[in-house]
Amino acid sequence: MNGPDRGNKAPASRPFVSICMVTHGARDWVERALDAVVANTPPGRYELVVVDNASGDGSGAFVRDYATAHDTPMRIELCDDNLGFAAGNDLAANLASGEVLCLLNSDALVPPGWFDALLAPLASDPAVAATLPLFVGLDGRLQEAGANVEPDGRVEAFGIRADPDDVEWSWPRRVTYGSAACWTVRTSVFRAIGGLDAGYGLGYYEDADFAFELARRRLRIDLVPSVRVVHAQGASSPSSAVATERRDANQARFVARQRALLGHHWHTLDVPNEPHRYFAARDADIAYRVLLVLEELPPDGLPEWETPDSRLTIALPAARLAHDTAAVRQLRDRGIEVVVGDSEQALRDRLFLLDEVIAPAEWLDRETTLLDEWQPQAERVRLEPARTGAPATFVERA
Repeated sequence: MNGPDRGNKAPASRPFVSICMVTHGARDWVERALDAVVANTPPGRYELVVVDNASGDGSGAFVRDYATAHDTPMRIELCDDNLGFAAGNDLAANLASGEVLCLLNSDALVPPGWFDALLAPLASDPAVAATLPLFVGLDGRLQEAGANVEPDGRVEAFGIRADPDDVEWSWPRRVTYGSAACWTVRTSVFRAIGGLDAGYGLGYYEDADFAFELARRRLRIDLVPSVRVVHAQGASSPSSAVATERRDANQARFVARQRALLGHHWHTLDVPNEPHRYFAARDADIAYRVLLVLEELPPDGLPEWETPDSRLTIALPAARLAHDTAAVRQLRDRGIEVVVGDSEQALRDRLFLLDEVIAPAEWLDRETTLLDEWQPQAERVRLEPARTGAPATFVERA
């Protein structure tokens, strides 16, 4: 292993973020990824920490030359052996001096505005330990909006091949897990957990395991859908057969380690016939689920919804969307789910999942049979006629 003094430039002052990149071949993508960072990240607020895992295509030498040719502060470690994704990132984190780490794949391209947007949730809530963007493929289709980890350890991406602008994927929320192709995580938390588990070898499941360790400590990962990171996905991966064998072995290890937490997760194998499984899987770590049925949004808007362990879903008639588009967008930007259209469908899609249904008295009376069938466990709360649209603190219990 070569020392970290070759081609390195120390930052003039301590950077706020250390962008950690582990490289192993795919030199062209390494260059594109580094160029995107330099072009789209505020100078003076970050450093680059690159660990090259014994690339056979000259990527290590390229990174060293890149540091010489650019003003960006860089720390470089050229390894004689392939340490793997976990150990490579752990080494980068040990070299890092920033308060926040950004684990960035060498085949991931960050867009303009990504930096502050991903950092904002960390600044606003100490319970948020990590953030991630939407990942899109080279064709512009959605690759992942967070992911479900099924009870057997399989990982299923949410929204794969969908339009990233579709409303279901484009509002910020808490997620159980998302690929570490672009993660921001507090350095103190990363080191307190012990980093990524190098026991997973060259790759697969080390990021899922870390996400579960965050959950074990009641820390959150927030999805920031305003950031769209292009991810080539697997640019430096081995052949499909080798990758599958490695993934399956690590899946078994992951399940053995995280069996207790996997017990409350849902599988999504039959989502087309059982759509509630998607919502149950998506909100697996949400402690309290509320459906608020409104005829229209109150003119002064809704008060703040300061409950990170709950999910507020607002159901509005489709006819209101043309009048309330800006207000709906603002609600979604606050992390409040807004569904427009059939409120009965919102009940059906969340079969047996709601803890509370808040609605005008006439709606509750009209939908009694459906509530008895689809949400018998939910507490029913009547909105006061003069305060329709108010949150649960301003309503009368049914």
